[in-house]
Amino acid sequence: MRSTCEKCAQAPARLITSTKNLGLLFGHKTFRAQALLCRECAIRQLTGDLIFTAILGWWSIVSLFANVAFIAGDMTELSAARKMETPGGALPAGGMS
Repeated sequence: MRSTCEKCAQAPARLITSTKNLGLLFGHKTFRAQALLCRECAIRQLTGDLIFTAILGWWSIVSLFANVAFIAGDMTELSAARKMETPGGALPAGGMS
């Protein structure tokens, strides 16, 4: 059974978990989302969350250290998303090594 993307209805799609971290003066707030996304939508979602975390995630002592884990997790998801098939079944440019 092939899954379709929740945002654009393209196939194939896989479950993506993305995390955003917002550093606050005395703590932090974490936003976690899971969705079935195709390659393009996953890359767009994860890139946006990485930019958000990279800019706004460092503004407390707790977040300073926690942010490294959030960025590493999203980078791992982004790497896996880039290896997914493109919608329509073609391999991404450069293929899989």
